[in-house]
Amino acid sequence: NMAVKIYPTYTSGLVFIEQDVNQKTECRVFDMSGKIVLQTNYSNNNTSIDLSDKTKGCYFIQLAQNGKVFKTTRIIKR
Repeated sequence: NMAVKIYPTYTSGLVFIEQDVNQKTECRVFDMSGKIVLQTNYSNNNTSIDLSDKTKGCYFIQLAQNGKVFKTTRIIKR
């Protein structure tokens, strides 16, 4: 099982993603209605996503590899 950290839980902009495997990962950010507001791919262990242009509120960050979701985390944008 892969170790993944997504932080901070409360942010005004950047959210950092750290994982222990260097593998192509799809990252999707959903708003509370389930709409995808950001979608990106990355292949390195550490990356960040910028939510500074998004409306304040609750978002879900979902990570997947080979079409299989392995992590979903709630983030509060303030």
